[in-house]
Amino acid sequence: MRVAVLDLGSNSFRLQLSEIDATGTISGIHQERRMLHLGGVVALEGRLPDDVAERAVGTARGLVDVAERIGTDRVFVVATAALREAANGAEVVERLGTAVGVPVKVVDGDEEARLAFIGAQAAIRLDPGDRLVADLGGGSLELAAGEGRTVRWSTTHPLGVSRLHAELGGRERLKGKHRRAIEAAVDRELETVDQPIPDQVVVVGGAVRALAELVLADRGGWVPPSVNHARLTLDDLASVTDRLAPLTASERVDEHDVSEARAANLPIAGVVLTAAMDRLGIESVTVSDWGLRTGLLVDALDLDLPDGEAVWRRSAAALADRFLPDDPHPGTVAGLVDQLWPQLRPLHELGEDDRRIVVVAALLHDIGKALALDGHHRHSAYLVEHAALRGLTPDELAAVLALVRYHRGGPPRRRYAPYGSLSGSRRREVRRMSAVLQLADALDRSRDGAVERVVVGDDGATLMLRLEGRDPRAPEPGPSAFRLEHVAKELGRRLEFVVAPARDPWRPPAHP
Repeated sequence: MRVAVLDLGSNSFRLQLSEIDATGTISGIHQERRMLHLGGVVALEGRLPDDVAERAVGTARGLVDVAERIGTDRVFVVATAALREAANGAEVVERLGTAVGVPVKVVDGDEEARLAFIGAQAAIRLDPGDRLVADLGGGSLELAAGEGRTVRWSTTHPLGVSRLHAELGGRERLKGKHRRAIEAAVDRELETVDQPIPDQVVVVGGAVRALAELVLADRGGWVPPSVNHARLTLDDLASVTDRLAPLTASERVDEHDVSEARAANLPIAGVVLTAAMDRLGIESVTVSDWGLRTGLLVDALDLDLPDGEAVWRRSAAALADRFLPDDPHPGTVAGLVDQLWPQLRPLHELGEDDRRIVVVAALLHDIGKALALDGHHRHSAYLVEHAALRGLTPDELAAVLALVRYHRGGPPRRRYAPYGSLSGSRRREVRRMSAVLQLADALDRSRDGAVERVVVGDDGATLMLRLEGRDPRAPEPGPSAFRLEHVAKELGRRLEFVVAPARDPWRPPAHP
């Protein structure tokens, strides 16, 4: 099912078009944004003037037209702070509903917080227990804490970036006195928050994502297309904010590649976020690029909300099924990885978090064949990089991309930007991960699932791999030689294969 959500926000109007598969997994397929800054207009005038309302109606209609041209089964429309607070908001909402042909759901602050809380959790991998989601928008800041669908407490505060930018007179350079005024407003607003703050804190919002891109760029090298799951410290955000504040909007665009649409008020977002973290005693946050719009889908369609490891498993499975729906090979390779991993642990010395990376790469290493057989490893890496996989940090995604890009044999190359962005010690670990993936892939080179079980023996010089199943075959020396040389080098052993019939009807577990 294909579903569109139109979010009529205080900073921008956003269209999110998603595919929802039979398991209820949401995969984004298209999105567009139109910056209107209605929050600033309402902050200054208390209402939406006729020309602004007309532009808002035309923008909403245009975005729904886009969804209809691409194709959608259902359209949901939601409005937040600016439209609920404007004196003529009800009138404008009625015009918007008529224009788009769908009723507009105007949510209050608590409902906005709840939907953002639900949606954020669908995008990132969290540990069991309570978590806090902070949604920083154009008109307001929402906080919600709880677990799963259960919100234990929530608050809403008039601290949106468009609102504050307008109240400061629309100035570009953010001087010390203006920063102190924002910090004082944050302090006043949040002094009423008397609930315990969970250890896990997630932040959502377009300005937050823009700040995260700058933080990742500061760390050097490759910045992923999606900053989902990026972890930001208070010091990270303070450093970026300090650098942006004294500049004009055009200087932020030229010197730091900030988008023109966000250049004017991005440092305000940094001040609000750092002041809130300081006030609430939060040292670091995790970015989710899903929030209210995804939460609305989960809530309205009563979808199962994945949690923990289910987030990445379902996302990777959905992507594999989109491009190679009838190919059992990726699942077979993932199953072989799971068999080899614990048996080879004394040699690769990697943990369970690393196994996650190799399993994801196993499931996705061949999806580029849906585009072309020649150079499919490059196509696979490109598709994975731009697929907005859920549940993986930027560093984990970089490792997955390196494994996918170089799965045909040999170690990843440092000139490949995602791999080169990793630390030296992490690159060495990724090379060992690549050895496990390439061995598993070589064992199913015939792509028929004939090798169902692998038993590994190690005498200190040679790895003896006993292959069991339905007419299993050892990897052929010619086509697999490059891979096996890499495996032998990384694991520090010669490789020998023994082919044997299956001793029992054991089957590798399905993946994911």
